[in-house]
Amino acid sequence: MFRLVHKVEDVHSDGILTSCWSKKGSEEYIVTAGLDNNMIVWQRERGRGFVATRLLEGHIGPVACTKATPDGRYMVSASTDNLMNVWDPTTGEQFSSIQCDPMENSLAVLSPDGDLVVTCSRHGKFLVFKMMTGERVYESESTTRYYYSLDYSPDGKYIAVGSNEGIVYLYDTESYQLIGSAHTRSIRGLTFSCDSKLLFSGSEDKNIKVWDIGSFPNVISSSYGHLSFVTDIAVSQNPDVFASASSDHTVKIWDMATGRCIQTLADHVSHVWSANFNHDGTRLLSVSDDETMNFYREI
Repeated sequence: MFRLVHKVEDVHSDGILTSCWSKKGSEEYIVTAGLDNNMIVWQRERGRGFVATRLLEGHIGPVACTKATPDGRYMVSASTDNLMNVWDPTTGEQFSSIQCDPMENSLAVLSPDGDLVVTCSRHGKFLVFKMMTGERVYESESTTRYYYSLDYSPDGKYIAVGSNEGIVYLYDTESYQLIGSAHTRSIRGLTFSCDSKLLFSGSEDKNIKVWDIGSFPNVISSSYGHLSFVTDIAVSQNPDVFASASSDHTVKIWDMATGRCIQTLADHVSHVWSANFNHDGTRLLSVSDDETMNFYREI
């Protein structure tokens, strides 16, 4: 079970769309971003918790996505200004800025080693770039679909993409060949487990599915509980639970073994767009349209 231990209000001047919580060596950090075009880096200080330490400037449009590599060395931000920027949040250093076609980069994710950046296009394709040079190394064919969610497996073997058609597409990163697809409705949240064996998807149909990568599209569990669409899925090194965020203003904690909701956290007053566990799963962060950032601790 988790308890609210700290609420930070007026984090941004407008709704918070995205967050990531990562650790680089001994340095733990959080990045929040949203409709005000800004990214704020929060770092832990002894006796004070997380404190805003710097502003990352580089976008002129709302920042819709922030994702870090598993080792925390790199973080990518994607915005409606058509830029993907790669950073070291602990120092503020910007490694690269990749220009995309209009609206192509509302979603982005880095390969685990930080070598590649993947983005999804409004034109129904995904693209792969070299992180340091911006060289385009792969571009899928255009389709009529629109992508809502994207993730890269921690072992580097797979890219998962969720579409407005309610289909999860799984690609092999060696050849970028489609391995399989699975239908629900529009996929808003998509996250691999830390061991890359499972894929979690959250949909506009309020459903959360857990997929077995080894036998994809075999579904391990299907869970309902939210009153509106699921916006994000959070996992950690603790394999027993996962969390979901929703536009119903709540975060839910789920039991992995049973697929049942074991706790509902109802401390926001607007859409919750992002939820993140810390590295060991003992703390949880949620951010919302209400411009607040909530910290929870396992009890």
